[in-house]
Amino acid sequence: MMMMLRSIFNKIKQHITSNDPIYSIRQSNFFLKEEFQLNNDQTLEELYLIWLDSNMNKTNDCKEIESQLRSINSYLKTFDNIDDFLHYIQSIGPEEKIFFIVSGDLGESIVPQIYNQSNIQSIYVFCHNKIKHEIWANQFKPKMKGVFNKKDLLYSKLTCDIQSCTKNFLPMSILSPDAKQQSIRDLSKENASFMYFQLLMEILIHMEHENDAKIEMINLCRKQYNNDQNEIEKINDFENNYNHNECIKWYTKDSFLYRLLNRALRTSNFDLIYKFRFLIAELHYQLSKMHQIYIESFNDDNELIVYRGQQMPIDDIRKLQYNVGGLISMNTFLSTSKSSVTAATYGAGGSPDQPTVIFTIKVDKNVNDQPFANIGKLSAIESEEEVLFTICTIFRIESVEQYTDELWEISLLLTSKQNSDLKELKDHFHDNIPDKPTLLDLGTIFHLSGEYDRAIKYSQLLLEKLPPNHSKTPTLYNNIGSAHNSQGNYIEALNCYNKTLEIRSKYFPENDLSVAITYNNIGSIYNSQSNYAEALNYCNKALEIRLKLLPENHSSLGITYNNIGSIHKNQGNHVDALNCYDKALQIQLKSLPKNHPLLSTTYNNIGSIWNNQGNYVEALNYYNKTLEIDIKTLPESHPDIALAYNNIGSVHHNQGNYVQALNYYNKALQIQLKSLGENHSLLAITYNNIATVHKSQRNCIQALNYYNKARQILQKCLPENHSLLATTYNNIGLVENSLGNYDEALDYYNKTLEIRLKLLPENHSSFAITYNNIGLVYYSQGNYTQALNYYNKALQIQLKSLPKNHPYIAITYNNIGSIWNNQGNYVEALICYNKTLEIQLKSLHENHPDIAALYNNIGSVHHNEGNYVQALNYYNKALQIQLKSLGANHPDVAATYSTIASIHKSQGNYIEALIHYNKTLEILLQFLPENDPSIATIYDNIRSLRNSAGDCGEVLNCSNKV
Repeated sequence: MMMMLRSIFNKIKQHITSNDPIYSIRQSNFFLKEEFQLNNDQTLEELYLIWLDSNMNKTNDCKEIESQLRSINSYLKTFDNIDDFLHYIQSIGPEEKIFFIVSGDLGESIVPQIYNQSNIQSIYVFCHNKIKHEIWANQFKPKMKGVFNKKDLLYSKLTCDIQSCTKNFLPMSILSPDAKQQSIRDLSKENASFMYFQLLMEILIHMEHENDAKIEMINLCRKQYNNDQNEIEKINDFENNYNHNECIKWYTKDSFLYRLLNRALRTSNFDLIYKFRFLIAELHYQLSKMHQIYIESFNDDNELIVYRGQQMPIDDIRKLQYNVGGLISMNTFLSTSKSSVTAATYGAGGSPDQPTVIFTIKVDKNVNDQPFANIGKLSAIESEEEVLFTICTIFRIESVEQYTDELWEISLLLTSKQNSDLKELKDHFHDNIPDKPTLLDLGTIFHLSGEYDRAIKYSQLLLEKLPPNHSKTPTLYNNIGSAHNSQGNYIEALNCYNKTLEIRSKYFPENDLSVAITYNNIGSIYNSQSNYAEALNYCNKALEIRLKLLPENHSSLGITYNNIGSIHKNQGNHVDALNCYDKALQIQLKSLPKNHPLLSTTYNNIGSIWNNQGNYVEALNYYNKTLEIDIKTLPESHPDIALAYNNIGSVHHNQGNYVQALNYYNKALQIQLKSLGENHSLLAITYNNIATVHKSQRNCIQALNYYNKARQILQKCLPENHSLLATTYNNIGLVENSLGNYDEALDYYNKTLEIRLKLLPENHSSFAITYNNIGLVYYSQGNYTQALNYYNKALQIQLKSLPKNHPYIAITYNNIGSIWNNQGNYVEALICYNKTLEIQLKSLHENHPDIAALYNNIGSVHHNEGNYVQALNYYNKALQIQLKSLGANHPDVAATYSTIASIHKSQGNYIEALIHYNKTLEILLQFLPENDPSIATIYDNIRSLRNSAGDCGEVLNCSNKV
């Protein structure tokens, strides 16, 4: 059998349909996914004070010490049992800092066990016999801070160390990729994530904050310090006596505000940061007011030098050293001093593992987009000559110099916030954010970053506060719908879009631009549901309105052309689809920044057309343009980057580069597991794609494993009658057919039919796919009558539902031709194959592999008729196309070499036959085990050459391998 129904139906290829948010901002996935909730036993403090003593709670003295320790650090845990202590510290993350107080006798046994844990910051032995315990304690420097037999000395040392530690790791904690905190952001590598973080912070700063913002923050602080009467009193004082002119003074106190705000900013957990929005905005505004006055106080010098001293882990210093010339930013308010002496005191006492670092920061007063000011007169510590920089201030790393094992100097230069790679894009986003942003703008940013749950959450927060007839209500429903759409929740999305349309229809004329937005979005839902007639109806309504009201190069027109193009593409009308995508591209190139995500969408869509048409060079060109923009403008774990990897993988798969295909599919998989979780429908698509590679490699068991993973996900997250489930059942059926499990294959195809009958009209082209595949089962069983019956069913549907030159119609003619070929009806076979060829030459690229497969099939007819010259002519045509489109090592090339070899053998041209069999063997051995039946067949053919040609050395050498 030559070419039967190709497995294009068992490969899910993705494309982007542009949604239409109210304005064009796209967002990043750099926040922690989990929503912030503070449990009763959870602390936001990052400093843990732990005291282990077997006499705990047995004396009044212990209770007095406990009270005093809690006044030094609010979060205190006490233990009188080693096992309980060890169990507890194992639950504390490596990014936290533990200050550990232990009695002498317990310390001697426990300190060696826990000393090397990364979260153990400092150890203090509190005992009666100081001389005795200093003997063993001195072996555990530098974490061992001392042996104490007097309470006051312990309190004094502990207070000093905790204050120093708080200053040390607040803004400059560089943690491992899995850590939940990040205080240094490498802008050269994470510029997209940082850009979105800046946008979010700027929205928080410029939002109008009602009194409930302050109340919400205070309630969180009270919950955190509910057992600390000292801090509760400070919180009450803040609530009753705070005024905005004293914001900096409150922040610089070593109290609840300073600790909790910086903790929130370091985690990048936006749900937590949002609770401190009141304080962030107040601090920024006070610094902004002071900034210009401070700049004007400069002398003739344009440059100011400030300093910061702290201890840093040596690995973090090395990271900065490797990034000299790059940009970094602190995602907190950065405290510095005009005095190098003052700065040095904060970093004193470094070690080789945790050296003292002096930051020397040059400040050009002409950089005016990042407020900073001398806050000495407002600070709680006036003598420090403190200069405070606003949140997210950017610096360039000029040098990192080592003086001793314990002392380093790092030189930074204050730079403008405008990173050249993203300046145009960021400015474009800024233009679409109002001067007084709201939660609506916050939700839009989250949607564009791929944080769809947060997009819905913050949009709904605002929706709940507004009256039903508020002007923002339809926009909020629209944006919530777009987030549901991006998650594949089409019913929820359509519900929201219809609410939007209902409201807008009441207050706006039917040709209003806002109505066009809703039409466009409803059209995208119907497209996703395969209801192409309705999809085209709504998108054309949107286009008609926009063409009347907008300039010819407005970016919104590009969105609509993209959506209409995707409808044509899904209908197999590639010419019209490409025409729409090209219109979108020309508009976007004129109206959008060169790195705008919507351009990425259009490049992706154009790439999908070339991929479907077999022009893999062009497909890769456009997919790589997509990936280039996505990597520049989106965080590394954004779902759209996974989409780009999936599509590039599909090209490599089509070309037979299975290793490369799997590499890209696995890249997509890792991103999706990180950003979407384990049960998202997009994950199932990637598992489907991975399965197709294994099927192409004839690893059917592994393919079935991945298809079943996809099935299990879809059964959890989608309705039982969803179209993706139908596709996956179809794919499982193809594998079962390949395994010879024909009853199982038919069972899955019937499940596919059952779903599609509920979702689609009876003449939908998807039924033709299933009928074709059922026909393939009967063909594989040699039941040509039943196979022909199903192929004809497929053809009748396709002739009604698809354009006359659709590639799927060509496949069905090909399959019918193969029936006639196998039955010896070569005239009918050639008629069907020529119909196939006529369609393919019109609808596919001239070097598409399907055309090569067809030439092989036509060649087989001539071969069967004994017309070897004509057969060889078609086989060679097929080979030339395959070598161009698939490469020299594709399995289809091996199959063609084998058929050419058989022609030469039939003609008695044994040397040529041997050459082509050897080429076949060389390819097959690259991706099949040596005991595969296909390889055994080639060895048998080579052996038969020896019998036909006599004892030829080359033939003998090959055949002896069997």
